[in-house]
Amino acid sequence: MQEIMEQYQKVLDAIKNCSLSYQVKEVLKQISEDELLQRKIKEYQKNPSVEQKKVIYQNASYQTYKKLENEVNFLILKCNVEWKKLKKGDSLCE
Repeated sequence: MQEIMEQYQKVLDAIKNCSLSYQVKEVLKQISEDELLQRKIKEYQKNPSVEQKKVIYQNASYQTYKKLENEVNFLILKCNVEWKKLKKGDSLCE
């Protein structure tokens, strides 16, 4: 079990220090500072429409965010695969 926890901590540290996490933080900062985009998002949340969604998705920062969001999701999938491998290995040792 100790080995699993050590590996888990290594993964967490790697995620915190990877460039992907810094990119996500930076693009979220850009989005939060873009008042026009913030208004469009709030309008869309109140009254969703295809036109508003298209306008939001045309924003370069939002496009970058969605791309990074996909990369984060793939990273999570990879982590889950590795986690299952570690758990399977641990249960064999018991």
